[in-house]
Amino acid sequence: LARVAARKAATMASSLAVLALVFARQFATIVGQNIRPHTHILLPLHIQCIPKHFHGFEKYFAKFIPIVSNSFDGSHGIQVVATKDVPDDKVVRVANVLAEFLDNDEDGYLDNPDVVTEMERHGSTMIMFATADDLDRSGFEGIPGYDDQDVEGEETGRNTTIRARLVLADMLGNESFICKHRRDLICDAPLEEVFHLVTDTGYAHAYPKQFGTQPGTELTVTMDGLIGNCGFASLTNPLSRHSVFRFPNCTGTYHYRDDTCDYQCLATEYFHHFIASYNGEYPWKGIGTCGDKEKRAGEWELCADAPTGDLQASREKLRLGDPDGFALFTDPNYRIPLRMPDGRYNAKLGSTTAALNEQADIRQSVFVSEVKVALPAHIRRAYRATKQHTLMI
Repeated sequence: LARVAARKAATMASSLAVLALVFARQFATIVGQNIRPHTHILLPLHIQCIPKHFHGFEKYFAKFIPIVSNSFDGSHGIQVVATKDVPDDKVVRVANVLAEFLDNDEDGYLDNPDVVTEMERHGSTMIMFATADDLDRSGFEGIPGYDDQDVEGEETGRNTTIRARLVLADMLGNESFICKHRRDLICDAPLEEVFHLVTDTGYAHAYPKQFGTQPGTELTVTMDGLIGNCGFASLTNPLSRHSVFRFPNCTGTYHYRDDTCDYQCLATEYFHHFIASYNGEYPWKGIGTCGDKEKRAGEWELCADAPTGDLQASREKLRLGDPDGFALFTDPNYRIPLRMPDGRYNAKLGSTTAALNEQADIRQSVFVSEVKVALPAHIRRAYRATKQHTLMI
């Protein structure tokens, strides 16, 4: 009789345990709908002094703008640092471009938390010296725990009003960095260098099979198809010395002649070439980047100038010339930023307030790991007794 009673108690305990698990899953699903990642752009994007915990940077840099704060143990944040010689408005522009790439729809929340998590884990940092010569003379070789990408003040535009920008264009010519076919926008180096930071420290780690820069990923397989018989200028490629650079005597549409750019560098550049052709950076720049019917582009052929501002021709060239890449980069699952930043991050009204109140929302939410369903004490005791009896037998 004792054994029968114990078995009944064990059966009842098992049934209740199953019900408890089902309840926990349903409850977790309901609660999970209210959980939002603790990652948003830190507003306002104002220059600060180098913080004390940012060890090593204070030797080289004097200006600091945090973009995303440390949201988990082991995070090194996402930020912009600059020397004292870089004008403030140029530092602010780089910070805004980075914010726009991370929150491309500017709704106040970062578009891809997985990418942002990897960027935080790698301490993604834009570094700015006034000139390339300043960078070379500085002796800066990086800070442990932080992956950096440089862009210099001399190659960065200024966040000014459109009218002031046009005045600068008349005074400075090409140094104003105004897009030829969209004079309300700036086509400068941060559009490329900041994007490299996002892809190399974010996408490559969050999606290594898709966007890793090593041979055999979806990114590099599509790139190899575009390089085709144009070959590689650098010996650091999958074919080593058995491949030579053949442009212009080849039919490939991607041909990078710099022999210091290895295979991973080529993949990083390819990622940007595609997005710049899609979002307007190349078509609106209007300085011959895309080439034309009379002269092939020296590096990247899958874009078209847009003197009227219409990007359809450039995007169609991408779709036809790189169909696999087009499918990869426009896949909504990866939420790749497809809109060109204007350097003026402006999260939509209401969403920004929600982002700033995010901590309060999280504190009110119950995380799945905190869900516990307790069985009645007498049932638990009976179940434990049954397990002990079974072990003794």
